[in-house]
Amino acid sequence: MSSATLIAGKVKYTASTPKDYGHGERINVVVTPIDGGDDIKVWGKPDDAIASLTKGQQVTLLYDGKSYKLVAEQPTQVKQQLALTPEQKIAIAHYVTEQADLLKFCWITASEKLDNLAAEEESIRCAAASLYIAAQRKFGL
Repeated sequence: MSSATLIAGKVKYTASTPKDYGHGERINVVVTPIDGGDDIKVWGKPDDAIASLTKGQQVTLLYDGKSYKLVAEQPTQVKQQLALTPEQKIAIAHYVTEQADLLKFCWITASEKLDNLAAEEESIRCAAASLYIAAQRKFGL
């Protein structure tokens, strides 16, 4: 059984004009691996993500032992998804504030309970982080 391989590369040639090779229209792009080596042709359908790649764009490919596939979300798509509504921003701020309060409580508790056992800040920090993580897991926070 062969294992999958991830390959980082840059688009050398953008999507070709769709052509029917007997199984429907197909396109391809050519990617040059960043670590060197031969150029790689990535095949797909005209509506696949490879159709929107631009020359010089960095991509990640997956080689499954037979063919190469595009696996990385493109940065422009990710940025568009990060636009938050005012309600989402308020909810995030509220959640972060609650989590900070919980972490502060864990720090104070660790400091008090480990009084003579852990006087150094690093020891208290480790204990507080452990308590914080345990509380998150137990209560699904």
